[in-house]
Amino acid sequence: MSPENHGNTLLYEYFIRRAHKSSRTTKNGADSSVMAILMNIEQGTARKGNLDKQITKVKGYMEKALDKFLKFKLTEAERTAFLQLKKDLEPAYSSAQLMRIVESGLEFTQRFVKD
Repeated sequence: MSPENHGNTLLYEYFIRRAHKSSRTTKNGADSSVMAILMNIEQGTARKGNLDKQITKVKGYMEKALDKFLKFKLTEAERTAFLQLKKDLEPAYSSAQLMRIVESGLEFTQRFVKD
């Protein structure tokens, strides 16, 4: 896995962890390996795995995270942004498309990061 992809997988993990206010765990998909498996399948470097199943899995974790964020005390602009991300998630069918959502979500929730 390239260093860039490794960084992306960590961003995915931070996004899920921030939504669930949790530490690293596979329970909510808050583990960089979930995105890493998808990227490896896409690149043809995975020993096994099904692209459709892995995308469905990642999207499911991301949808739950977005739903969690929507329960936060958000401004109207933030709420609108998260609802748009949920719409963008539906047709997404690659790790690149999913990572754009992750990056936006992290940006929108920066104020919820504890020092």
